[in-house]
Parts: sequence; structure tokens; C-alpha cells
Amino acid sequence: MSARSPQQQRLSPPSPTLSKRSSKLPKADPSDFHEIPSMNDLTNGLAKAGAANGGVARRRRTKKKTLSNGSPHTGNGIITPSDSSSNSDPDDDSRSNFTSDSDSTTFEEWTGIMKRVVDEWEIPRKVLHSSIGFGVIYLYSQRPDNVKPIVYSLAASLAVIVPTDVLRLRSRRFEKLYEKAVGFLMRESERHTTNGVIWYMVGVIYALAVLPRDIAVMSILILSWCDTAASTFGRLYGKYTWPLPRKLVGLPLAPRKSFAGFAAAVLTGAVVAIGFWGWAVPAWQGYSVEAADTWGAVSWKWDEQPGVGAISGGWTSLTLVGAVTGLVSGVAEALDLGKIDDNLSLPIISGTVLWGLSKLASFFMGNGF
Repeated sequence: MSARSPQQQRLSPPSPTLSKRSSKLPKADPSDFHEIPSMNDLTNGLAKAGAANGGVARRRRTKKKTLSNGSPHTGNGIITPSDSSSNSDPDDDSRSNFTSDSDSTTFEEWTGIMKRVVDEWEIPRKVLHSSIGFGVIYLYSQRPDNVKPIVYSLAASLAVIVPTDVLRLRSRRFEKLYEKAVGFLMRESERHTTNGVIWYMVGVIYALAVLPRDIAVMSILILSWCDTAASTFGRLYGKYTWPLPRKLVGLPLAPRKSFAGFAAAVLTGAVVAIGFWGWAVPAWQGYSVEAADTWGAVSWKWDEQPGVGAISGGWTSLTLVGAVTGLVSGVAEALDLGKIDDNLSLPIISGTVLWGLSKLASFFMGNGF
């Protein structure tokens, strides 16, 4: 080993900062320290240490992002805007000194869980879906002489919504703005196809414009409440029941749907039908000849009350009407019609079938069964 030169001996010891950073360099054999490392050696060593620490930081940052924001979309495909907090550095020291790292992580975990629950269960979408039924009940209780203004209003809304949806599918920039505003109400499957709200409105327009008033209201309630019940209970208890068969009396059913969801739709449809024809119709529409001339004859009426009705009867008859309506609701909700949206098929199929059954019952049984 060569002797140290006077110039090397006069060098001051390294600063504490340099010592601290240099401690991260790989250790070398003492015999190699026969001369002072050059600036290139120091730079290369610090770069290696920084890269190692950066890898750890990136792994920690990726883990925390997953906890706070989750995946871009959940299992059911609800579109969610990116969490702005996910772009912040979890190692940023600008956070409040009164919040420990463990407390922050716990809050992020809780926030992520809540977001995943809301998205997985489609809570905003279901709230909107179900609220339509309450709105229809309110309008029905007001006894409007004509539903044409409602139909015209829905058609005018479609005249705005449809071009907007076409623009969303054609413009990437507008699509981002659209999904940021109402993406929480959409499914991932609707991202590159027609928005389901359009089919919902078309189904409602058909019911109000074509069907008798009481059956039109009932078909919209089936769309609003039976579909929501089937989805909710199918998610809750579907794993404990068997899937639906592929066909029922020649009708194609969706095997991805469960008996739990089917039963929930049937029960909801039956209860709603009994309450609607047993209480709402006589209270708000009535059976008088004037009401029949204005709004059309009702499909079912109490036999002890005078007036016009396609079918009349007591509790046994009303229970049978409820059971038939529930079965129609469950089957219509479970049908597998390919790419046809159930928001369109459900009110059309259920309303048309109920209308046809009421005509048949009136023809064969008259005013009593």
C-alpha cells in the first residue's frame, strides 16, 4: 500500500450529512481505501442507495393507494371517478403532526371499504331506480285527467339525453366529463354502449302511452321495485340458493341469476299488486262510470263496491291477482333476452302480459272469481 500524501492527510473529515448518506453505500474491503473516492464514485453510490430506497417507497405508496382508492372499478362494474387523494404522496410530511401514520391508514382503509360497499351494491343507482316508483305513486294519487303531458315531458327529455349519450360515445373528452358527473349511476357494461336510463324512459313511455292506467302504473312499479329487490336479495342470499334453470316452460332464463333474487321479485310483485289494487286504486281512481270514461276501467275491483271493473272479487280473488302478478314480475325480471336491456323489457313484458291476462279473465269469468 502506498503512503498517504500530505494533501490527503490535510483533508477534513466528511460532513455528517455525507457520512449519513455514505452509510447507505455498499461496504467495501478496507484494503481498497488506499485513495479518496472520486466524485463519480460518490455519485454512483448515492444513486444506488436512492434507487433502493425509492423501490421501498414505491411499494409502500402502491399499497396505500390500494387501501384508499381500491381498483378503478368494482366487481359489479360501477364507474367511479378517480380519488383525488390517491395522487398525493403517502410519505408527504405536510400532513398534520397530530395525525399518526397508523390513524391515517385506518381512516383510509375505512374510506376505501365504504366506497367499495357503495359501488359493489350500486347504492346510488338503486336509490334512483326505486325513487321512480314513489314518484309514479304520487302522480297517480293526484288523479291527472290526462297522462299525455307526462309522456311529452319524458319524450322531450329523451330528445336531450339521446344526443348527449351519442356524443359521450364519440368524444373521449366529453366522455370523461360525463362520467365524472354521472358515472356513479352507470355500470361498467354501459361505458361503451347506450346508457340504461334511455331504455328506462322508453319503457315508461310505452307503459303510459299504451296500457290502461292501473296496469301502466303497476308495470312501472314492477320495474322500479321488483328489479331492485331481485338484485339486492340475489346479492345477499344468492350464494345460498341454486341458480335458475336455463329454461322455464320454454322461456329462456338467465342462469347467472339466483332463486333468491327470483323469489324476491315474485314476493315484491305480489305484495305491491295486492296493496295497489286493494287500496290505492279504490282510493285514488275509483270504479265509477265517470272514472272509467276518463281513465279507463280498472283491471280488478272489490265486488261489494258498485262501478266498472274488468274483474271483481274478494280477498281470495285479490290474493290470486297478487300471486299472478308476482309470478309475471319474477319471470319477466329473470328472462335472458341477450343484449336487450331489462329496463326496456321488464315494463313492456310485464305490463303487456298483465293486460292480456286481465282481458282473458274478464272474458271467461266475467265479474266474479
